[in-house]
Amino acid sequence: MNKKIALWVSTIFIIAILYKMVFYGTYFLPATVSLGKCHQDWTSRQSYPLLFGERKSPMKKLKFKLDDVDIQLCYGAPLARNRILFGNGDSTLVRFRRGRYDMHGMKDSELISYGSKWRMGANEPTRIFLNKQVIVGDITLEPGRYSLYSTVQEEQWEIGLNKSIFHWGTDFSKKVIDQEIGSFFVPVSIDSTSYVEQLKFTYEENPGSGELTLSWGIYSAKIPLRQVNKN
Repeated sequence: MNKKIALWVSTIFIIAILYKMVFYGTYFLPATVSLGKCHQDWTSRQSYPLLFGERKSPMKKLKFKLDDVDIQLCYGAPLARNRILFGNGDSTLVRFRRGRYDMHGMKDSELISYGSKWRMGANEPTRIFLNKQVIVGDITLEPGRYSLYSTVQEEQWEIGLNKSIFHWGTDFSKKVIDQEIGSFFVPVSIDSTSYVEQLKFTYEENPGSGELTLSWGIYSAKIPLRQVNKN
């Protein structure tokens, strides 16, 4: 009887290890060895295209270097689809007229309300992986894998960095928030003469530093990065 119990326990343990290896893969390895893949949450129906169709917001990957540091960003890229992206509940539609984009419409219709937390993308949380120390904003990150989110306001966003990477993107429960490392503020720019339909991140490098820019709709925000002990 004891042998049967031991066999069952061993079998369950092996299955659990295999499951994690299949779905999490290189996440078992330190980021100094491998940054890993852009992990997709397989508990979501959006992860099964044959059954439910392709994701409306595909997962994107941005790989770049900050001098000798390898960095990877994983994020869901939603389309604006004429929705009001950010606001206080005073508009619902973006229209291009007379050479600029304007917002009009109904109350309480924005996608992300001012003062609320946002995953800075869609589906899973936006995540950043790095194989060496990097200062993001004014926060020093050790080599590893982290999630990014923001608390949006009209003129600035508070960018939060978090150790939790396997939660769903809209999960801002106490369990997730308690793993926050820190936060910092970045200004938000509005360019009413151009429009980015699909959310995207881009990177611009300078010697010893760089800027990670999120662009969506008429909005953009730049997140500064720099190496430790470099100006």
